[in-house]
Amino acid sequence: MKRNGLGAVLLLACPMAAAQSWGTWQSEPGLPTGGVAKSDAIALELNGTIFVLGGPPFMNPPLEDPTVYSMPMGGGVWTEEIGFDGYGHVLGQGGGVDNMGRIIIFGGDDPLDPGSFNKPPFEWNQVEGPWHEHAARGAGAPGTHFAFCTDEQSRIYSIGGGPTLGATPGDPNSSYCARYIGSQDAWEVIAPMPIAVADAAASPDGLGHILVFGGFSADGSARLAAVQQYDIATDSWTVLPDMPAALTEHSATLGADGRVYVMGGESGPVGNPTAERAVHVYNPADGSWSAGPDMTEARARFGSFLGTDDRIHVLGGDDGAGGMVGNESIYTTPCPVFTTQPVSVELWQNTTIALSVQAVGGGTISYQWFLDGVPLADGPSAGGGMVTGSNTNALRVESSGPGDAGVYTAVASNACGQTTSTGAAVTIRVPPEIPQQWTWTSLHPPFASSSYATGVDNGVQVGDAVYDTPDYNNIDHPVKWTGSAASVVELTQPDSPGGNIVDFAGDKLVGWWWEPIQCYVNHHWQTCYFRRGAWWNLDGTFHTTNYSGFEYTIMSATDGTSIVGSGTSDDDVGNVFTKAVIWQAPTFEFAQSIHPAGFPDSAATAVDGDFQYGNITLAFQGLHAAKWQGSSASFVDMHPAGLINSTI
Repeated sequence: MKRNGLGAVLLLACPMAAAQSWGTWQSEPGLPTGGVAKSDAIALELNGTIFVLGGPPFMNPPLEDPTVYSMPMGGGVWTEEIGFDGYGHVLGQGGGVDNMGRIIIFGGDDPLDPGSFNKPPFEWNQVEGPWHEHAARGAGAPGTHFAFCTDEQSRIYSIGGGPTLGATPGDPNSSYCARYIGSQDAWEVIAPMPIAVADAAASPDGLGHILVFGGFSADGSARLAAVQQYDIATDSWTVLPDMPAALTEHSATLGADGRVYVMGGESGPVGNPTAERAVHVYNPADGSWSAGPDMTEARARFGSFLGTDDRIHVLGGDDGAGGMVGNESIYTTPCPVFTTQPVSVELWQNTTIALSVQAVGGGTISYQWFLDGVPLADGPSAGGGMVTGSNTNALRVESSGPGDAGVYTAVASNACGQTTSTGAAVTIRVPPEIPQQWTWTSLHPPFASSSYATGVDNGVQVGDAVYDTPDYNNIDHPVKWTGSAASVVELTQPDSPGGNIVDFAGDKLVGWWWEPIQCYVNHHWQTCYFRRGAWWNLDGTFHTTNYSGFEYTIMSATDGTSIVGSGTSDDDVGNVFTKAVIWQAPTFEFAQSIHPAGFPDSAATAVDGDFQYGNITLAFQGLHAAKWQGSSASFVDMHPAGLINSTI
């Protein structure tokens, strides 16, 4: 987070409620000026130190070289630093911290000899005081009475300016605008303001704009309440509705609460000004104005900035008649920002909904949970469960029911306002009701010695029938039925002695078959059979699979879209290893291992969308239930604590 110059830069991205609980102004240590008003100064923070640069009192008599003071942020004693040595009687300068982390000072003039000051911008630091000179502003830039601020990219703006009350048709107040880019040591001219002003105040709004408030009119005849908005991305200006008061020589700073504080200055007729204590607060999120707490002292021509302590500091200035004023600050509570959002979840009826969030911000943050926009309260839930934590960052709904489904949001609130989390969609799965009365139908084919049904979907049943063949006894054969023993269809391939269908969904019947392979045994070739993963369509179309580096494979499960199973191989000494695999769509010819490293064996036995389920084997420790999401690296051990074995 970057803050510097007149008007701090703070990036915020949270919606805020209209209500605002204000801080109070607090007195801060006074500047060691010997009773001289420190007006026309630049106030900023850099690396934990507050700096007040420029303006009276002067280092050298009678009125030569503006002074600089510093103090650690958080309190301490003001120290007089090396001032603007060698710069003479100059007032009305601007400045800020550029994108190289340097304090850059620019502009100004000698009020006793207008137009005589012509020195270029310079870098100031604590060791050398005025240091390297830098690129000059364009010829159209007024020497004084311009507004200045720094955006979130640490570009320093010079906005408007001119002779103020002395403006004439030939020398009016200006609409000229430019910004300094430190890394390029260059001033970039930007679009001119629609309304020329001098002695205005400028601040970023945290939403990609620079705001310019008030100032003297082009001819110097009136104070303005105009608000002008510069869009940084489009290099264009918009005139917004007026602010509550017409002001000049005031200050504007973006607070940690995302609001811009327009403070002090002078109001009233041009020839009879009144120094102001009033604070007008602008909310860029909705364009509204609020009356903030008045400063302790009326002041004009002062510096202000937002510190790393989230306080707006106002320093120096004068009371409108040249008298000294003290320093003060106000805490601007940062609005809540969610660092952890609630996560959507699908779960079964009668289980627990558990959602949590975390927000950061100033002061005390409170929470309120909502379901579909309706606030929740601890107690019975809409679905018949029990709600707890409705006013905390962690919500639980025990024994949830269908009525508890919907979009859950949390609202975090503090003195700044409130922020709403993203929505978390909660889906409640309701288990199907199991009929209490059952009828049964035998599917056993008359030609089989035994049979097994392993899957059913949309009136089709699959499994295997066991019977003898001329070459083998009691061998499995893949079959399907459509509701009766007479409907049995044998799916054994002509060149294979058998196989098995293990699972069925949609148009995929998955399992394995005995694949014929020519092998060399006892000095002659003969037909051997290897168990190989295979699948069928409902119409009986057969699909075999590729070797894929395994001696044996089996397709164990399908959801109608994906197919999973296992592949088995052995080593030179006879150790057998099994690995969980996925068959790759759309042909399902090749098996991809999802076996996690570090375990001897694994198997995939179920699939649902992008997730695969099964088990892994631990050496001498049994089985653990497992979950994957398409790769070995996605493996999750699902084993419940305290149990010996588990599987899915």
